[in-house]
Order: sequence, then structure tokens, then C-alpha cells
Amino acid sequence: MLLSRKSLLLKIKVMSSMMFSLPLILASLPSVAAVTVPADVNSQLLSFQQETFGTPTLQKMSDRVTMAFSYDYANFTLIEGDDGVVVVDTGFYTNNAKRALADYQKLVKKPVTAIIYTHVHSDHRGGSPIFLAEAKGDIPVIAPAGWEERHEYDVSELRPMVVKRALSQFGMLLEDGVEGTVGAGIGPITHINGASLFVKPNKTIFEKTKMTISGVELEFIPLPGDIESHMMVWVPKEKVLISGDLIGGTLPYIATARFEADRKAELFVSGLNRILEYDAKSLVPGHGRPLLGRDEIKNVITANRDVTEYLIDQITRYIAKGYTVETIVDELKLPPYLKNHKDLQPHYHTLAWLIRGLYVKRAGWVDDTLSLVKLSESEQTSRLIKLIGGKKTILTAAEKAIKDKDYRWAAQLADYVWTAEPENKEAIQLLISAYRGIANITNSANERNFSLTEISTLKGKIPWDKFLQKSTFNNQKDMDNERLLHFLKYQYKAERDYNFSGEIAVKIDGDEKTYLLTVQNGVLRTKVEKVPKGTSTITLNRLQLRQVVSSLSSLSAMYEQGVLRTSGDKTQLVKFINML
Repeated sequence: MLLSRKSLLLKIKVMSSMMFSLPLILASLPSVAAVTVPADVNSQLLSFQQETFGTPTLQKMSDRVTMAFSYDYANFTLIEGDDGVVVVDTGFYTNNAKRALADYQKLVKKPVTAIIYTHVHSDHRGGSPIFLAEAKGDIPVIAPAGWEERHEYDVSELRPMVVKRALSQFGMLLEDGVEGTVGAGIGPITHINGASLFVKPNKTIFEKTKMTISGVELEFIPLPGDIESHMMVWVPKEKVLISGDLIGGTLPYIATARFEADRKAELFVSGLNRILEYDAKSLVPGHGRPLLGRDEIKNVITANRDVTEYLIDQITRYIAKGYTVETIVDELKLPPYLKNHKDLQPHYHTLAWLIRGLYVKRAGWVDDTLSLVKLSESEQTSRLIKLIGGKKTILTAAEKAIKDKDYRWAAQLADYVWTAEPENKEAIQLLISAYRGIANITNSANERNFSLTEISTLKGKIPWDKFLQKSTFNNQKDMDNERLLHFLKYQYKAERDYNFSGEIAVKIDGDEKTYLLTVQNGVLRTKVEKVPKGTSTITLNRLQLRQVVSSLSSLSAMYEQGVLRTSGDKTQLVKFINML
């Protein structure tokens, strides 16, 4: 893709400024000293979080329908039937679900007769066991088609990335208040509160379906929301629509920093149009405040649809004209009505994040010829540091930027040095100050939470490896052995010996199958087949297998400790397991 004229001129201007002006300016700056930025919060963000999510509320949406609002990161719904309660979504954590249910049971004391998931994101199904415990006998647990694939993604080999990004985005590992998180943008302050568990569905909805449960007529409407496996629930006699994650009370999350391949902005538009087809008097969104009254529903849903369609159309226009993604970030603005709409404020994702996310979905990672031919980031950084005048010069400029409250530029400058020299204490301290400044000024809860979580990481306060290993271990308990062994593909360190090839057999206690692991051309594969006689063999129990797959331990560590049972050629076996 060719550069637009404006984009090309912008790049020339920036590079010229860096090459000729910066060294002269920096030469006169004082030496680097420790700079700190006091903790603060953007007043608009703080007001929004406190006024919107200040008090957990059981909001009556109709005679039968009650919305549990601000008890958890996601909303959930309790529908009173003749002989029981139908629950739609169950929140993120069991303790939050328990608190909401206890409050509800002060008003309605009936057993749970059904659990319905609008989709199976963890924040919409994690409190399910609390409600299931209130059931008498077996009850339907209902979800839209495709829920299995979605659940598989959540426990896949990408889980460490998914979990780390999610916890950072929600600010779940931060303290509350001015020093830490003030909320999650589309929900209140969110922390791990009990367990986040999953009662698996026993009934799947493939098409628009009507059903009566406990005397309540319900209509299930499968349609994509923030993921494709998603549905709305319509309660026709109550005129209440439960929309799932089509809206959240902020600038719509049509792309996310966490990244999800099946999140598609175009499908948000069709889903929002479907909402407008229903004569709803009240609407329960997946996140954010309740919508009460036909006029409010029409206003908010129309604004969400229009801003989504606007972004799709305008980003497409810029892409077609040859603009780079960063030039679009500079150029693209929202029309005043959409920009100023109280339910479209960037308290969750920023407009720039949405533009970048939609660009990748629409046009991929190539935005100009340079993106195809440029040096790696580490090589660019090394050369830029020399060009500008060395690490000291850059760190001095970063310190000045912090004093000038130009925090984003300070972060970029400090990151140059940190990339080149990860142990540089001055660079780390300046990064911490820059991220603190960004957290103070941003109107986005997510940007604040990401920035402050990065500070905690830089200070060594979050042991990510141990946390993610434990999370992966806990989520593998229901996987079969073949699936677990498949994960070893992503632990194979080909760079240790590109010429290595070989095979070993693996036996797991209690499993009649024997698994053959083979390596050829840097690729590890798992097969279930008859193992050739004389093949070196490893025997382990299922607990050991889960520890290896989650990186809580390794085959080589177990071998050295003498707890791994082996037979065959020890030399070949040791070389094989040392590649993992």
C-alpha cells in the first residue's frame, strides 16, 4: 500500500524534527534526576464511575424482571416465574453472585428453574454455581450455538495472553482509589472475588426459539454481539429485552485491546438494528446502566449504531485512500452529536484503540511500504539512540517531558532506552513516572488500569509467571490427555537445535493409550498409535502432566529430581525433553 501524500509529508516532518532539532535542544538540558508524579485521577472518569456504579442495585425493569446492576463487572437478570426464578447471565465471580442473590431473596424466595447465558464470556457465567445450588433437581442451562468453541478459546494455548490482558484491562490486581483502579469503564471496580466457574450448558439455541419456563414466555434471538456465539433474550409480556454485550454504556467495544478474532463491528450494526425492531419498554445491557423507556432505548441504541457505522465507513474511506493507521488516528474525529453523547464517552476503550483495532480487522498489519521493509523494533531503537545522542540524552528528554506533563512522549522516550537496556534503572523509573502521569490524565478506565498494572509489573509487584501458570493449571482439569499433550507443541524451543529430530513415547497412569511425540523440522507433533519397539518412554501421572503443560514444572526438572519414570535410550530422551 502506498503512502498518501499527507502521510508521507507527516513522516518527513517528524523525522526531520528528530534528526536535526532534537540533539541541539537536548544538549542544553540538565542531567537526569529521579522524577515522580503524584497519584491522581481524571475527574470526568472518577465522576462517571462513582455516579454510574456507586451502589449495587436491584433495578426493577418490569413486574417480573429485575436487573442486578453494579454487583459485578457484568449485569445479570432475574425473572420471577410462577414457581421459580429464571436467571439470565450470572456475573463474573461467585461471591458477587451470592450477594446479589441474597438481596433478591429478601424480595423473592423461589428456586432457580433455569440459567441462560447470552454468551459464555467468563464475566457472564462465572457465578453460575451459586444459582445452580438454588435449583431443585435438574434444570435447563441454555446457551447460543458455538459456545463450545468459545469456551475452548478461553482455555486454549493462548490463555496466558488472554488472562494477562484481561486482568490488566480490568485493573483486577490493583488497589482501589487514587493510587489504583477506580473502575472498569463498563463496570464497577472489579477484583477476584471468590471463584469464576462454569456450569456447562445442556441446551443449545441454534435459531430463534420460543420457550415457556416457570410460566414466563421467553424468546431466544441468536445474533452476534461482541462475539459471534451470542444471543438476546426477549420477555414479550414484560416488554423487556436483555441485549447481552451489544452495548455497554460507553463508546462501543467494537474492537478490544485484548483482541478477539470473532469481534466484528459490522455485526454490531446488524445487532443494534435488531434491537430497534422490538417494542421494548426497558433494556438490560450486558454492561453499563439500565435503559428505561422507549425513547431512551431508541436514543442510546441509535447512537451506538450510528457511531459504529460511522467508524466503519470512515476508516474504510481512509484505508481506500492509502492512509496509514496512525494518520487515521490523527485525522479521524467524531461528529459533535456522537462525540458529546453521554453514553458514547471513551471511558472504556479510547477512540484511537478502536481505530487501530478496526484497521487491523479491515486491512491487516501492512499500512505502508515501510511496514514491509523496516528494521525490527530493537534494531530501530539501537540506531535511534545513537542518532539522537545516546541514552543519557534521551532520558534527559524524557525527564523534561514528565515535568512538562507530556507523559505519552516521556513514555515513548524512556521505552527506547528500556528496550535497548532492560536493566536501566533510570529508564524504568521514568517509565513508571510517565505511566503514572498517563493514568492520572486519561478518561479511559482501561488505559488507566493498563498503565498502573504496568507500573506494578515494572516494580516487580505482580509475579505474572506464577499467576498465569496457576490459572492455566486450574483450567486444564477437564481436558483429556491427548489435548494436554498437544499443548507441548507451543513449548518446543526449536532454536536450541534446529537440526534435532527424534521421537519418544509417553504413557499416562490410568490411560490405556500410548502417545508418540515426534519432532521433525522444528515441529513437535502428538500421535496416538502403536509405538515402535525400543522407543524411549516417559511415564507420568496426570497431575505431573498438567504441571508440565501449565509450566509449573518441566519434564527436564522432573527427570533431574528423579520423579519421572523413563526407559530406553537415556541420551536421546534427555536431549528430547531439554528441547521443551
